Amino acid sequence: MPLGAARQSFLSLTAAVAAGRSALTFTAEEQVQIDTAQSKFGGASGLFDGGTDDYITVDNTNMTQAYGDDFTFEGFFRWPTLPSVFAMLGTHSSRGDYFSLYNKSGTYTMHCALSNGSSVFYPIYNTPVTPSTNTWYHLAFVKSGATFKMFWDGTECTTNNGTSGTMDAGKGGNGFLRIGDYAAGGSYAMNGHMDEVRHSKIARYTGNFTPTASAFTNDSDTHFLMHMDGTDGSTTFLDDNS
Repeated sequence: MPLGAARQSFLSLTAAVAAGRSALTFTAEEQVQIDTAQSKFGGASGLFDGGTDDYITVDNTNMTQAYGDDFTFEGFFRWPTLPSVFAMLGTHSSRGDYFSLYNKSGTYTMHCALSNGSSVFYPIYNTPVTPSTNTWYHLAFVKSGATFKMFWDGTECTTNNGTSGTMDAGKGGNGFLRIGDYAAGGSYAMNGHMDEVRHSKIARYTGNFTPTASAFTNDSDTHFLMHMDGTDGSTTFLDDNS
């Protein structure tokens, strides 16, 4: 689905939303677009083709988050081919900390970086199953105080595959920068689809759970919510935090 000259779309939302919060502004860079050929819910999803500089920029001006705050970053993800190294799902904090699916020497892991602005904690845990292509999976990254957990389709990842650093209550992120790529560079862009991407200001999951069977609904604990619905080929991505 070529975009032609429409390489970038900028959406500015100015209206106030629920609980006095303001919707965030998203900018779809390069080839990122709405695709109605695949979806988990709602009939569409976000398509990321893994190209250079293909990601969604998040203007987090209206997103108040400190490194020590609890959070949940989650969504549904689908890959036509599994990554040879990294598939970046999102980047948060001014130092470029991230969430990813990581191919570590042939073993697929959930891997991310959490910091306090200087020192970093790198949890690397095997996925409970070997991922399949063209399959929707729910992934969740959850910080609760000094505890950090990662969940694959509601099952906590518990097999350590080389974690480094130490987790403490001060490590996390101080905002959200990008969806689908690594803000500090590298060829790690997401190649596949995303749907129902949500960032919350609370730890939504503390143990194994059943992922939602319907689209997320907004609540007062939501930083941003992207249903990624719309017209096929559109580069407009809404913050459905309203």
